[in-house]
Amino acid sequence: MTIKVDLLPTEKKRFGIDPVWIVLVLVIILCTIAFFVYGKQLEGAIAAKEQEVHEVEAKITEDRGKLPGIAKMKGENDKLSAQINTIKGLKNDPVRYANLLWEIAEVLPANVWVTSINIEPSTQTVTLSGQSVEYGGQKPLESIAQSMKAFQNSRYFKDATLSSTSSGKLDSLTTFSFQLETHYDADAALKSPDQIAPRSAPSGAPGAAPGAAPSGAPAGASAPAPGASGAPAAAGPSGAPASAAPSGK
Repeated sequence: MTIKVDLLPTEKKRFGIDPVWIVLVLVIILCTIAFFVYGKQLEGAIAAKEQEVHEVEAKITEDRGKLPGIAKMKGENDKLSAQINTIKGLKNDPVRYANLLWEIAEVLPANVWVTSINIEPSTQTVTLSGQSVEYGGQKPLESIAQSMKAFQNSRYFKDATLSSTSSGKLDSLTTFSFQLETHYDADAALKSPDQIAPRSAPSGAPGAAPGAAPSGAPAGASAPAPGASGAPAAAGPSGAPASAAPSGK
């Protein structure tokens, strides 16, 4: 008697996938997509920033080319500002400068004339350049020394310092060029000459400098020059010393 035994399972085994793996795969796929999208956004942002950098560099290059022109315009503006301030000073203080010029014309001897005058209001300094020639028995160096003493004893000026001298020839005459620096009293210079008297009379003249106008004379007046032909003029009516040179005849 034969007994048959069936060892096969009653049901076939199914191939199963763990749900955890499914979830993990989905997460990986989603992350990959997210990183891809984010990377594209970063690339766009980087490209935009690079474009901005290029624009800024181009602007810098353009502005760098304008710097010399800007510096030039700034220099011109500074010069204009200085000129405006000078004009304002002259506009607001004409009396002081007129009195100073009048005083310069009054204290200079007849054989001394001025070639340039520079007035610096900030330091109350007057720098004066001029020439002196031997005339009427007056020696050039003596006249320059006399001019310094006249400035020291004048109504408005406090001192006088001789910066330089040099000799020369004008036709047959010996001349001396000089530069003199002096400081003025700003408050005193606001007063007219007839309101303030010189501190003392310059040497070589009884109470007045050679070539000076009489005391109390109106501003701009000066004593007449000696009658010899070709003598250097003293000061004109404007108060500024004339620059006429002797003819040597």
